[in-house]
Formats: sequence, structure tokens, C-alpha cells
Amino acid sequence: MRGWNAIFACIVAALLASASGAHAANCPQAEISNAASALQDARNALMELSAGAAAETAPQAGTAIVEMKARLAAFVTAYMRCQPENADVDGIEVDLSRLGWASNDDETLSSTQPGRRLTFKAQYFGQGQIGVTVTFSVPSGVDMVSMTFRHADDGWAETGRHSGAPPR
Repeated sequence: MRGWNAIFACIVAALLASASGAHAANCPQAEISNAASALQDARNALMELSAGAAAETAPQAGTAIVEMKARLAAFVTAYMRCQPENADVDGIEVDLSRLGWASNDDETLSSTQPGRRLTFKAQYFGQGQIGVTVTFSVPSGVDMVSMTFRHADDGWAETGRHSGAPPR
């Protein structure tokens, strides 16, 4: 009988490992790294603009801002897809800030150079919902992307997005 228990334990361990592997397959770390790299490229494009960009650079600034928002959304979504059901918002904030190379000093936060300011804020809304708000500097001030995620059987999925200047 002990032989069967050992075989059963091995089968259960293999099933658990394959279940974890299936979740990990939905959450490739390379996807997060690639999204973070793409975000940095968009941020660099913003940093090439000058604060208070002149009218002749307005189309270029608009394109850079739209690209930044798209890359931010892709990065946050890739990261959230990999989070467990009991994800900690403080940990999410720290991880996104670290992986996204966010600014965290007062001098950078008050900077008006486009792309220089980048902050992540995560908040638990209850009922299995987490919000992530990202602010970043643009030529005319500050812009933001705010996303809401809900946990379901297959992980965290985006349920809403708002972008525009943050409320004052």
C-alpha cells in the first residue's frame, strides 16, 4: 500500500506542477521585460521633447503621448496578468515602479521635463478589484492613465481605463 501512496503523491505533485506551469505559461516573464523595454523607449521619445514644446512640435508631442499611454497600458496589463489572486497593492506599486524605472525623488517629481516624471500608484477597491494609476510628465504638464483590474478564474483582467490630465 505504501508504494501506491508514493505513486499517488508523485501524480498529485506532477498535476500541481503542471497547473503552476500552465499559469506560468500565461505569464511569461519575457512579456513583462519586453513591455518594460517598450515603455522605456516611449519614455525616451517623450524626454526628447522640450518642456512647453512649441506649436511646431505639437504633432510630435501628441504622437509621443499616445504611444506612452499605449506602452504603459501594455506594461501594466502584462504585469497584472502575472499577479496572484491575493496580490498586495503595496507590492504591485513597488514592482511596477522598479520594473518601469519610475521616478521616486522629489526633484524628479517636480520636474517639468517631458517623460522625466513617472509614478505608479496601486489601490485595492474591494470585491476583487485593483486600480493602477500612472502619472507622467508631458510638454504641457502632467498626464495619466488609470486602469482597473478584476480577478477571475484565469487571473487579473483589465475592466476599465481612463486617461487624461489628473484631477487637481
